[in-house]
Amino acid sequence: MKENGKKVENMINKKEITLDKLPEVLSDIMAEIELLKMSREPNRLMNINDAANYIGASRGEFVKYRKVKAIMPAKVPGSPRFLKSELDRFMVECQG
Repeated sequence: MKENGKKVENMINKKEITLDKLPEVLSDIMAEIELLKMSREPNRLMNINDAANYIGASRGEFVKYRKVKAIMPAKVPGSPRFLKSELDRFMVECQG
């Protein structure tokens, strides 16, 4: 972790990242970390917002995919949840 901190510090010193952009950069880094965590859990259940972010779609686009049954929610009580494996299947089908 210290190595990554030094890397960011060097980028700031080289003016590759200005201090006013740092919160945005950190937010992007945290989002990438969350996506990496999700990618390691094949049966992870995600809410609609997390699922949309995972496939790189807006919430509105995700709802459209769901309405045409391209993405099916898992059968769990409460609000709709989506299995990571189902989202991975959908992304593979979209590529092919």
